[in-house]
Amino acid sequence: MAYLKLFPREGCDALPVADVIRRLQDEFAGVDADADAGQDHVAAMIAATLRFSDSLPGKQARLSWLQSIQNEAIYVSFGDDLGLLASCCAMPGSELFFDSPDEINGPARPLVERAASALGYTLYDPECGLQPGSFVSPPPAEHSRSAAATRCSG
Repeated sequence: MAYLKLFPREGCDALPVADVIRRLQDEFAGVDADADAGQDHVAAMIAATLRFSDSLPGKQARLSWLQSIQNEAIYVSFGDDLGLLASCCAMPGSELFFDSPDEINGPARPLVERAASALGYTLYDPECGLQPGSFVSPPPAEHSRSAAATRCSG
């Protein structure tokens, strides 16, 4: 499955959800922040996690974390006009995850790149792999890209 993630830069903590929303509002003409949709999104993540085997390492910790942040999650859509938006669920202490084709390799990709810059985050695109000399300390079980929020070439 193709996706993009935005991570805090090396040595930095994730921004509080309210700061993510504020910085996106400063950068983009249109920002819709929906707490109900954020809570529903996390509820779907909880339901999906429950379907995994109980023997899966980390399952209970993941469930506990999702339950602890559910009420603080906000689903945010942003862009310069209503015709083209990028969307993700902003959750406390978490990266931002984008998975629509328009966000990954389509017309909304520049919005995701601008969001990375506005937030001071690192853009990770798993299809590009790591660029020489650009490794950033990854979150658990992931890799990261350079601190530059740029589209990879190739």
